[in-house]
Amino acid sequence: MEMNLHMGSKPQKKVAVVSHERSGTHFLMNTIARNYPYISAPWWNFDGELGLNFHAPQAIANYLRQAHDKPILNILKSHHPVGFFSEIKDYLADQFHIFYIYRNPYHTLRSNWKIIKYFHLQGWEEGPDSATISDFIRSEPCGAMLRYQKRQAQNMVDRWRMHVEEWLDFAESNPELSLHLLSYEELNSDFHETVLKIGRCLEISVPIETRRPDRNQNVIRANDSPASKLPDDYNADDYFYTEKFAGDLMNQLGYSGD
Repeated sequence: MEMNLHMGSKPQKKVAVVSHERSGTHFLMNTIARNYPYISAPWWNFDGELGLNFHAPQAIANYLRQAHDKPILNILKSHHPVGFFSEIKDYLADQFHIFYIYRNPYHTLRSNWKIIKYFHLQGWEEGPDSATISDFIRSEPCGAMLRYQKRQAQNMVDRWRMHVEEWLDFAESNPELSLHLLSYEELNSDFHETVLKIGRCLEISVPIETRRPDRNQNVIRANDSPASKLPDDYNADDYFYTEKFAGDLMNQLGYSGD
């Protein structure tokens, strides 16, 4: 393996948390780690640092087989669309409890825009360096974020829709897999019950008292940069534009009109 991973003392499935960027990924990872016997820091970062050809399913499978049946406690974190895993879905689900977390696109894209502005200030081209949130949602994905794509999206709204819709469709089409969907909103507003639901998914005894982590734990905070001072309000045209590309999915998820 490419990093110092911690092994449990008894057999148990590993955990993977997948999301579109800025969807509450670390909030979920830290929640799992605070309430169940897993580790969110250091996390198992499934990203370019591993040196894998992520577009070759066999390369991903060969890498993961290095940990076959090993009770690794570090949570695997990924922002990849489902297409990167679809050809090895049975093996992945055999070895991992897979959690996919999604979030209201307005909040997701606002946070995504601010963190990309922050990265650009550090000399790192993660995505479109847009002057406003209006420009950002209309921009084509570019830069380092393309490592998380199999194909190009029309704009950042369409990219969010594709990511979430494809994972949801995949879960519905493969009900036999250990794949669990939840929203940032339910984790945030109904924390206790959501933690209990997570425990049932993990097939682990649920805690009597649930412990809530700081939502900013392990998170790169764009609010610490000058980018946080930029106006980030959506105007009427932005709402119309967002619903043009993602309205059906937003309605399905209960985000219409937010």
